[in-house]
Amino acid sequence: MTVMATGIGPRPGALRWVFLSQPAVIDGMKIDLGAVAKGYAADQAVISLKNDGIKNALVEIGGEVRAIGTNKGGVPWRVGITNPQDPRSPVPIKIFEISNLAAATSGSYENFFIADGIRYSHIIDPRTGWPAQTDVVSATVTALECAAADALATAFLVLPPQESIRICEETEDTETLIISRAQNGKIAFHYSSGIKKYLVGDNDRQAD
Repeated sequence: MTVMATGIGPRPGALRWVFLSQPAVIDGMKIDLGAVAKGYAADQAVISLKNDGIKNALVEIGGEVRAIGTNKGGVPWRVGITNPQDPRSPVPIKIFEISNLAAATSGSYENFFIADGIRYSHIIDPRTGWPAQTDVVSATVTALECAAADALATAFLVLPPQESIRICEETEDTETLIISRAQNGKIAFHYSSGIKKYLVGDNDRQAD
């Protein structure tokens, strides 16, 4: 069984071939593309809208967003990021302002479990094959295409924040905001160098 994969490493956007040997293939095995499906769907929706002559729109599919043009006030679209400490709160922890850009957020603050005192994410760490053990609770990525942002946001839930930021710094038109659990029980923010231009009223930017 051969699978062509793109988007995550050895560098973002690189093309990779993944080979599953016959003994490893179980009858009925399927490849789940859920990590990028919503972002891809948002991209396809925007293509359709543009083909119909739509110049201003905001497409949101399960937390993955693709914006074209501006809102009816002529200003960039605003997108709120859920507070991982209070997911039910209507007040976002951060607000992005985007135009002709995509933003995708992945989080582990709702889908997780604790076993023997260890917190496990619903995301599988491909390095171990086990649920990721991570302090990252939310990862937001901006990119030109939502599928790319979606894939990277999922990967950044597994990677250490500094590694995720390094990937963004090496990838054109890509930025990230990562939120992690700190030792004191609070949360910490980790920013790529260019993310500030999209944040509205951000007063607590910390250097990593």
